[in-house]
Amino acid sequence: MRRKFILWASLYSIIVIYCSTVVGPDGLNFVPINLHVAWTRFLATPFLNNGSDQRADWVANLLMLVPIGFLLTGALDLKRGIVPGLASSLLAIVVCVTFVLMVKFVQLYFPPRTVSLNYIAAQTIGSAAGIVSYWLCYPKLLRFRQVMGTPAALLYLLTAYALAWVAFQLLPFNFTLSYSDLQERLQEVRHLLLGWPASGRPIMIRLVLIAVDMLAAVPLGFLLGLRARRASISTLGMVSAVVMTSIVTVKIFLISGTPYLVSIFYRTVAMLAGIELSRLRHVDWIQRLRPCLQRALPILIPLYVLTVLGVNGLLRINWRSFEEVKAQFTNTLGLLPFWNWYIVSKAQAMRSLVVHIIMYLPVGLMLSLRKKEQPGDAWRAAVIAFIFALLVEAGKCFAPDQGVDFYEAVPAALAGWLAVKMMPGLWRLLEMPVTSIGVSGGTPPGAGSSRMQPPKYRQARER
Repeated sequence: MRRKFILWASLYSIIVIYCSTVVGPDGLNFVPINLHVAWTRFLATPFLNNGSDQRADWVANLLMLVPIGFLLTGALDLKRGIVPGLASSLLAIVVCVTFVLMVKFVQLYFPPRTVSLNYIAAQTIGSAAGIVSYWLCYPKLLRFRQVMGTPAALLYLLTAYALAWVAFQLLPFNFTLSYSDLQERLQEVRHLLLGWPASGRPIMIRLVLIAVDMLAAVPLGFLLGLRARRASISTLGMVSAVVMTSIVTVKIFLISGTPYLVSIFYRTVAMLAGIELSRLRHVDWIQRLRPCLQRALPILIPLYVLTVLGVNGLLRINWRSFEEVKAQFTNTLGLLPFWNWYIVSKAQAMRSLVVHIIMYLPVGLMLSLRKKEQPGDAWRAAVIAFIFALLVEAGKCFAPDQGVDFYEAVPAALAGWLAVKMMPGLWRLLEMPVTSIGVSGGTPPGAGSSRMQPPKYRQARER
């Protein structure tokens, strides 16, 4: 396991170095500087009095180093116990701070990169948060591996999803921290509260975004229904409304938040649908769902393709000329890997990544439904999603007012691969009956009554 931590820490560190140096407003802009001059500048690194408009970028720099702290602590965690744990944490924070300082020093050779004490502090705090999150989360990950294949695993997954959903809603955590910020925010938020998501965009895109937003809230209701199976549907409906109202209320105090009152209604409806689905688990509707989806694939596949084309603005009759398409590529910066993610805020880049993963997840989902599991299905889905995303981006070259980023095919391939990997296990978890094991937090396989265990464990005990 430690080798995996070292591998992922190395890969993520390379990505951080690349995004911190090579990718810039003008692309690769290396300017040689005398080492003594660079060191003098580095020692004089200033503390910038940034405004609230820079708070999101500061938080994003903090979050960027959280995985480094987590992975390095896992790589250095040699023994269990308080003293070895403290030693591992101390060594991890020293390595993280050294890494941060090295990257900041190298950035001096890549103007106009900003090197300031603000971002050094942010990334140091992020590294420390990653170390703390390792000690808080890694034991739960080990526990999840123990209960894998039992109903308790479904609760672990749903709880992790709920935490990730809340975090995504509150990105980039740039809360109003002063009275002037609050005044400006309250004046702006009046127009947002009564609006609709994605206002000003084509109606098809708006409907798809609302539908995806509703689907994203269904697992929250499913989790609530499993956790409170004895509560009435009206009580759980009130809890759902309170949860969604709280999210909108908190987003009012986010400088870049987009609180919509109408989202309380349709997300609450989606949670109620999830609650109802959790109540119907004793019915074999989940077992019947897979064959129905398999039979519907000839309809679902073209419908999915048309939806993706429509969302990306490719269902149109007016197109760019070939000369206009060639003119787009006079500026080759867009061909630099992930440059389009750099020129926007880190929160926008994260949302773009999540949106593209969701957009191409159905590729892997439909491939996993098409036939039984076979070796290489995950890579097959990754290749299909990658090619499909490339074709979509190529089509956007001919569509007016459409930005093109061929590197969006990378998260598309990742989405296809993940879907095929996750769906078989997820189907098995959904088809398991809910017992007291799932509600109480889980009992490792082999404990408790054999009637309450999955068939494979029950058969092993009987033998």
